[in-house]
Amino acid sequence: MSAVNDDMQRFRIRLVLFLCFIGLFCLIAKLWSLQVVKGHQYSKNIAQQSMRRIRIPEMRGRIYDRNLKIIADNRPSHCIAIYIEEVRQKGRWKNTVDHIFELMKGVARKAEIPMQLKYDDVEEHVRTQRYLPLLAWKDIDEAAIARFSERINDISGMSIYTEAYREYPYKDLACHAIGYVGRGGLPEEGEESYNLYLPQMIGKSGIELIMDEELRGEAGGELLRVDVSGIKHETLGHRDPKNGKDLQLTIDAEVQRLAEEVLSTEVGAICIVEPFTGDVLAMASYPRYDLNRWIPKASTSFIRSLTGDSRGPFNNRVSGGEYAPGSTFKPLVCIAALESDKVSPNQSYHCPGYFMLGNLRMHCGYRNGHGTLNMRQAIERSCNVYFYKLGLEIGYDHIYHTAAALGFGAKTGIESGSDRAGLLPDNFWKREKKGDSWRDGDTANISIGQGYLMASPLQMAMYTAAVANGGILYRPRLIKGKREPGNKHFREILPEAANIFSWSSVTKNIVMGGMRDVVMSDRGTARNAQVVGLEYAGKTGTAQFGKRSEKKYRAWMVAFAPYKNPKYAISLVIEEGGSSSVSASPKMKELLEKLFGLSGESTSG
Repeated sequence: MSAVNDDMQRFRIRLVLFLCFIGLFCLIAKLWSLQVVKGHQYSKNIAQQSMRRIRIPEMRGRIYDRNLKIIADNRPSHCIAIYIEEVRQKGRWKNTVDHIFELMKGVARKAEIPMQLKYDDVEEHVRTQRYLPLLAWKDIDEAAIARFSERINDISGMSIYTEAYREYPYKDLACHAIGYVGRGGLPEEGEESYNLYLPQMIGKSGIELIMDEELRGEAGGELLRVDVSGIKHETLGHRDPKNGKDLQLTIDAEVQRLAEEVLSTEVGAICIVEPFTGDVLAMASYPRYDLNRWIPKASTSFIRSLTGDSRGPFNNRVSGGEYAPGSTFKPLVCIAALESDKVSPNQSYHCPGYFMLGNLRMHCGYRNGHGTLNMRQAIERSCNVYFYKLGLEIGYDHIYHTAAALGFGAKTGIESGSDRAGLLPDNFWKREKKGDSWRDGDTANISIGQGYLMASPLQMAMYTAAVANGGILYRPRLIKGKREPGNKHFREILPEAANIFSWSSVTKNIVMGGMRDVVMSDRGTARNAQVVGLEYAGKTGTAQFGKRSEKKYRAWMVAFAPYKNPKYAISLVIEEGGSSSVSASPKMKELLEKLFGLSGESTSG
């Protein structure tokens, strides 16, 4: 019995060992099959499951004028989308492309809408972005959408898709100030990584560019699981985009329209500001262009028409134009003189029609001479000889520091991509740029707003506003308020003073009175700009540019109106206007008649 039991036990052990061996063999065989024989296939299957992050564009904030008229809006753009995963055909991807193109031709015929995409466009989309819907038609009208909805009811995989396009209701109104948008490209450095950007609008110029980050808001996103073919399996996550902030500008659309009407045939600029806040009410620059032509993408021919225009329609002449201000600078020289205490308020000089600086004969604008004039009369009649003598008597330092304090030679800080500093030269600048020291001739030239001096129409308007309000230089304000998405009210951005002057009452009376006489006196240089029923002040200026032999002139006029409690401070420049009395003064008269709703002939010549 003992032998039998031993044999049975050995048999059982062998059986267990055999079964273990068989099990181990099966396990090894399975692992071999999984890891070696089929390992490549499983690795491929794993690779086939991947994620796609898609950026969903945000709704851009609206832009309003100061009276809450919408001047930059968003409109729905209706598109017809085809979902690749729902119309995929067996076999090669070419079969799917062929099928989609035939579908599109059928839709075009039934819905009576022309084809927008070519076969190559469909092929490119299927090859590179098949996990996204193909936008077969973009920006089609409501009638076409209605026909599609009624007639295309037997095709799966197609639907109406709506995205936002920018729209400018006033077309070219304030185009340089507002700016335009274009389609964005790749994400910026440091931005969240996406596999694909859906088209978004980004600012390209003007307010649209300067305030782009706030207008844009925050993009949304979607996380998709797709296979190696790009076919979507499921949506794993979704984040709604956040709308951008709305902006309220200081621009008054009606004031802007009137300024542009006046400037509709002249290359130049008009800037209108509110004297007691620094609010920019109008920035008119001509030539202009229709902002809607950039939406959704500007045509090559349109861009060529702008870039090929020698008049420079892209130029924002209000803040980016730099011109010699001519005689419009003379009131500033008077301020410098009176506040320097180097001359008396009753300072008089004799004008024989010329001024001798060494051997150099410098002529007055009135060759017969003005005779003996005091300061107020010199402003009224714009006597060059008076200001040559005045500038040399007080010295250039006083003129330089007064001009710098009034914003010349520095950027204004306005919310514009074309804010230029102009030029307020000094001895250091002249040595560096011209290789020569400052001379009396330089002082004499700048005393009449010529020489190396350059200023923008915006700088001239802000300086005029400071004279009008009695001595406060405001920073020009173009953004009046901002509004968060969902809020009803704008949060106002308060006006800010860049400089506050303590000019004497004598200084203000002489300078403001002289500018009043320029317009209202029978001997003023802008008497042809008188407006019946309106008392206002101004100063004309004519500045030569280019070669002396070409006799080209910038025509200027600055003004504030009414004279008492001024509502507007204005600068106007015409690039090749000849004499200011011929071109700038009549334009100022026309503008003020429109602004105040007045008309009629002036009572003096």
